[in-house]
Amino acid sequence: MLAAAVDELYAADLGEFIARRSALATAASKAGDKDTAAAIGALKKPTRSAFTVNRLVRTDPAAAEELIELGEALRLAQHTADGGAIRDLSNRRRTMIEQLTSRAFELSGQHSPSAGLREDVSATLKAALADAEVARQIQAGTLLRAVEWGGFGFATGPGLAAVPPLAEPLAAPIARQQPDQHPADKPDPLAKAEAKRRQRRLDKAQRELDKAGGAVDDAQAVMRRQQQQVDLLQAQLAEARERLDDADLRLRRARKHQERAQQALHALD
Repeated sequence: MLAAAVDELYAADLGEFIARRSALATAASKAGDKDTAAAIGALKKPTRSAFTVNRLVRTDPAAAEELIELGEALRLAQHTADGGAIRDLSNRRRTMIEQLTSRAFELSGQHSPSAGLREDVSATLKAALADAEVARQIQAGTLLRAVEWGGFGFATGPGLAAVPPLAEPLAAPIARQQPDQHPADKPDPLAKAEAKRRQRRLDKAQRELDKAGGAVDDAQAVMRRQQQQVDLLQAQLAEARERLDDADLRLRRARKHQERAQQALHALD
C-alpha cells in the first residue's frame, strides 16, 4: 500500500499532491494500518523543479537510462584520460542535457518556464551524469528538490533530496555514510582549498571546451551551407553547359541550312 501511494503521489500533478496525500493517509488509517498512514502523511511535496524531473523519468524511462549510460561512459573516459572520447562525450552531454531539459518541461506541460527553474532542472540532470548514485535515485522518480553537483559534493547538502527506498525506514535521509572522525582525522583545510582550486580550473577548462565545441559546430554549419551553395552553382553550371552545347548544335545546323540555300540560289543564277 505504501509503495502504491508513493507511486501515485509522485506521478500526480503537483497541485494534487496535498489533497491526494491526505486521502491516501486517511484510507490507510481507516484500514487499520496506522504505520502506513503515518508514513504516507510524512511524504514531502516536491518542488516544481523536482516534479519536472520526476515527470520526465516516469513518463519517459529511457531518459534516465540514457543519463546513466552516458554518465558511465564519461567517467570511464576521464579515468582513462582519453581526450578524444572526453571531447566527443562532452558534446553529447551538452546536447543531451538541452534535449532532456526541454522534454521535461514539455511532458510536464510547462511551456514558459522561468530561467531559474530551467537551470534547476538542467543542474539536476547534470548531477545525474556526474554521479551514478544521483542517477539511480533520480531514476526512481521521487525527487523532492533539485540536486546540484559541485565536483566534490552536492550543493543541496550531504544527502540526496529524494524519497528513500521503501526497504529502508522512510524517515531516514539518503546520505552517504561517513565513518566517525576524530579531530586528527579531519580533512586538511589546505588540501580542501587546493581541491577546490583544481575543480575551478577543471570547470573553467570544461566551459572552454564546451565553447570551443560550439564554435566547431558553428563553423561546420557554415561549411555545410557553403558546400550546398557550391553544389548548387556546379549544378547550374552543368545545366548551362548543356544548354550551350545544344545552342551550338542548333547553330551548326542553321549554318548548314544557310549554305545549302545559298548554293541553291547560285544554281538558279
